Amino acid sequence: MALLFAGVFLLALLLKWLSAKFPAWGQTGATLLKPENRETWEAIAVGLGAVLALTAPRFGRHTFGALERAFSRFAGHRTHAILAAAAFPVVVRLALLPLIPIPQPSIPDEFGHLLLADTFASGRITNPTHPMWRHFETLYVFHQPTYTSQYPIAQGLILAVPLALHAHPWFGICLSVALMCAASCRMLQGWLPPKWALLGALLAGARWGIVTSWMNSYWGGAAGAIGGALLVGAWPRLLQRGRPFDVLMAGTGLFVLSQSRPFEGLLLSLPVGALLLTRLLSKPRQNLRVLATLTGVSILVAGSVLYYDWRVTGNPLQMPYQLHKQFYGTPQNLLWSAPVMQATRVKQQRDIWDNFEWQLGLFQEQSSWEGFIQAMQKKLKSFWEFYFQPILSLPLLLLPLVMRRRPIRFLFFTAMFVLLAGFLLYPFFFPHYVAPLTGVLLVLMLQGARCLRTLRWPHQRFGAALFRWSLVTAGVVSCSLLVLGGMLCPACVSTGATARSRVADELKQRGGQHLVLVRYSPTHDFNYPWVYNSANVDKSPVIWARELDQASVTELFRRYPDREAWLVHADDPNPKLILYADKDRPQISAILNAAGKSPFFKEGVAPGSIVTLFGDQLAASLESHAGECMISLPQGDAREHPHTLLPGFDGSRPGVVIPGLEEPLPAMTMEQASVDSGGVFALGGETSKKTRDPLDAKTPTVRFGELPGTVLCVMQSGGGESVTVLVPPVLAGDSVNVVVRSGENESKSKAFPVLPVNPGILQTSQSGKRAALVLHASGDLVAPRNPARHGEILRMFLTGFGVLGANGPQFPFIVGVNNRGASLRAVNCAGCRGGIVELRFEVPQEAPSGDEVPLSAAVVVNGQPVFSNNSTLAIR
Repeated sequence: MALLFAGVFLLALLLKWLSAKFPAWGQTGATLLKPENRETWEAIAVGLGAVLALTAPRFGRHTFGALERAFSRFAGHRTHAILAAAAFPVVVRLALLPLIPIPQPSIPDEFGHLLLADTFASGRITNPTHPMWRHFETLYVFHQPTYTSQYPIAQGLILAVPLALHAHPWFGICLSVALMCAASCRMLQGWLPPKWALLGALLAGARWGIVTSWMNSYWGGAAGAIGGALLVGAWPRLLQRGRPFDVLMAGTGLFVLSQSRPFEGLLLSLPVGALLLTRLLSKPRQNLRVLATLTGVSILVAGSVLYYDWRVTGNPLQMPYQLHKQFYGTPQNLLWSAPVMQATRVKQQRDIWDNFEWQLGLFQEQSSWEGFIQAMQKKLKSFWEFYFQPILSLPLLLLPLVMRRRPIRFLFFTAMFVLLAGFLLYPFFFPHYVAPLTGVLLVLMLQGARCLRTLRWPHQRFGAALFRWSLVTAGVVSCSLLVLGGMLCPACVSTGATARSRVADELKQRGGQHLVLVRYSPTHDFNYPWVYNSANVDKSPVIWARELDQASVTELFRRYPDREAWLVHADDPNPKLILYADKDRPQISAILNAAGKSPFFKEGVAPGSIVTLFGDQLAASLESHAGECMISLPQGDAREHPHTLLPGFDGSRPGVVIPGLEEPLPAMTMEQASVDSGGVFALGGETSKKTRDPLDAKTPTVRFGELPGTVLCVMQSGGGESVTVLVPPVLAGDSVNVVVRSGENESKSKAFPVLPVNPGILQTSQSGKRAALVLHASGDLVAPRNPARHGEILRMFLTGFGVLGANGPQFPFIVGVNNRGASLRAVNCAGCRGGIVELRFEVPQEAPSGDEVPLSAAVVVNGQPVFSNNSTLAIR
């Protein structure tokens, strides 16, 4: 294990260094993790293994046999095998920490389990109702008669272990995966020879425990698998020996099932418990001790569950999940039961109501036969993609041969009963819902694999060779590629940081105690909440609260007079803390070249460029500016501009004089604005026909130092607002303080660098992707359906080109197609005073064809090119 940790750790460090140099590797990792890609190559691997087994059945037999004998000797030490199975996924995952960080909670379910963990780690079963609880309402948490989460407690108990030791709760997730693999190994030892038990446990760790959500979120999965493995593993032992320890394991399994996945756990426990009792009661005198112990353990489990429900809900027969429905009305969990439509608090908060409508919609979709069949298909596909894929499906083809044994037949029909009942009766599905079946699935797969090894055809050990290449070799490679995919694309595996966690880290660095009032936009996604608190709200360093009416906020301030109060707009592209006293002032969060973010400058303004300011409270009213945002019309009459001779580049040779043009630019509009990648533009004739009122007194004003900018556009941008403005062309200095005034309120000045140039290619949206806004000579848009041709003269548009001189732009230009210089034929400066220059260039004959050929531009400053944002061009 030490060698395994060292090897994986060094590989992680190497890949971290290489990934910084080759960012495109992240896409490779995402490709490796996609289930559809894994399905394809695993199917190919199984086919190649079958061909190799037929043509060379003896190939690799001796090497594989030696490895198998060593593996069997180690697996024969049952305790050592259990410990190795437990350590394997945890050792690998800990070694990956340099690449794949400890995950941050992001969805409501995770915060709910963490609330339970904090409650238990604090030594409490539940928490008293807070006097200001209406500010703390959120998904899957209730506040009356006590304050806790709706979820069963198994996941919370596991997360509470490291919290009680003042460690990060994620180490409880590691513990749960280790216990899952240990319990799986011990369970399989009761059903299979030791080497097969260890193989199955290692398979569970590699396939379901390292780079899946079971290890990299707080949602759960391993807890249900632990309960199922303990129950199914105790069953054959109780029938053979009936030791008290095995009864205790069965009782623990029942408890974990009831407090992790109650519905699926009940479905599994019913047939297993019925068979077990039937067999034990057939010889009551011989099994009296076992029956008595099992009865006592069952009473203890039931009593603990009833006691917990009584402490939380006030009714021992009412689960927290059921009480939550009375308040917040989430649909009932069985298809035949009616949703709770008249819940008392369901409409009090918009995100809670949105969540209710989403769940209700899924519930109602399955009320029709068509919707029901589609839902079944999705559930089966999700189940198969997570648990099997082609490699692990191969042994299942042999199940008809192994089902002649009664115990295997019973396990198969039990699995089918749990799956079908869960699919048919419960409207929702995620793979961890059927985690209690993990152990049963392992037994069935491994029994099929054992049968596969015995197949002979023709007179050769075809099955052994097929097992060797299609299952073991391809399976090891598949699991390794799965882990490699996570290493190459850590963001695909673990949520390393969220907007909420970044704000929380900032507050932690500030120190002290804080009160954060959260303001959601009307379009807030309820899947990403902010308002979650610890078990003891008043003692938390940071309290997250909803911003309700002013009277209740004032009451909140009275309760926490010593806390620093903040406001955060949760749905801003880059949420920032705002002192609550400044909540009505405009807030500038970022400034960006309107045409896109340059890879060289994160922020900065160039004289005469068009930039977009992002933030909050930027406009007194957006109602009159909700239509088109025309920004590219020339300033004044083009004929006022002299006929100029503009310096430029012909191919890669500087110094060629290019005649200037005087044609007005085509009308363009900004349709979208994003703090991540700038604006999306469109030709005036191709946008929607909405109109807007002229910019009026409600329009914000923008100052760059003492110089006013020309406001061109005010619009919504995601969850925030944006103002697009023409920077004063005479701007000078190294930095400038930018101020926005909206109505009677003025923002604090914020300093931004002044750049000589900050070029940006205007871009449009084509099939959901960004591409350069480039025109044919006729004025038609270049697009995949109307591509450019080699040797054709095209028109592209650039902003951020710097200071204008008497003869036009001060600095020369470069145009690049597929990272090579293209011949610049003309520069149209009719719109230069409006912040946009038109470059006419020739498509090189050697340029490749395609819908996304790289296109770039550069402005040459002091002999050095400053490149624009990266864009694309369609060429045929």
